[in-house]
Amino acid sequence: MPTYIKSFNEISMTAQDWTSPEGASVPKDQMWEHIKEKFPEYTGTSHSEQHEIYTSNIVTAISQENNREDNDEVLVLNKHDEVGAWFYVEDLEHDEDLKKLTMNWVVYYPNQDAIDDINDFRRTLDSPWKDVNEDLESEVHTNVNFHRPYKEV
Repeated sequence: MPTYIKSFNEISMTAQDWTSPEGASVPKDQMWEHIKEKFPEYTGTSHSEQHEIYTSNIVTAISQENNREDNDEVLVLNKHDEVGAWFYVEDLEHDEDLKKLTMNWVVYYPNQDAIDDINDFRRTLDSPWKDVNEDLESEVHTNVNFHRPYKEV
């Protein structure tokens, strides 16, 4: 089984943190329903092709909903693929009481060079993604065995 460097980062958002993509003010309950629709919980097999499609859909939805003109989330996801990393959105949950969405961004990097390439790429972006140093403080890295083969890069 191949050895990877696993990166783990928890992401959370509440309905009150969001505005509509058009920038209009929307009631919190209505925004919460919109968030749940755009970011459904995953019920399929972990680390499957279906999970990769789900991850891509969630990252694309974030990119569309962030009220920025760039498409940086999708660019970063694509760059992960280019460096041979497996990127998954895991454990996405809706907290009805707090109207809060949480998810884990889990990445399996084949080596330290892949991590360095991603961080260098992120520094070239004009969005919050360029703030690599802030994110590195919250990311947890561990060496793990992972059942997916190394990608051809």
